[in-house]
Amino acid sequence: MKAIKTLITTVGAVGLSLTAGYAAAAGADLYAGKFCASCHGVGGKAPVMGSYPNLAGQNAEYCVEQIKNIRDGVRGGGNTGMMRPMVAGVTDDEATEICGYLASE
Repeated sequence: MKAIKTLITTVGAVGLSLTAGYAAAAGADLYAGKFCASCHGVGGKAPVMGSYPNLAGQNAEYCVEQIKNIRDGVRGGGNTGMMRPMVAGVTDDEATEICGYLASE
């Protein structure tokens, strides 16, 4: 019985690991496809201007909230004027994928 519980736990952990890997890959693809790296750098680690935020390691929930707020016109000021057209077509699910990827960087 103990061996079965260990097997189930191991299989579950592998499944979660594969799912997390897929999510990170999907987020990385979206990050590249939405041209985020053109301002925030590869993996969000090297912004091209000092006023652009470093997104690598950012809290995923906070990141999603900021994308939605900029996209929906709730947040203004700073560089949001440049960001609004960039995130205009980003869905909530895409924002979640992108921010999950960035949180893992």
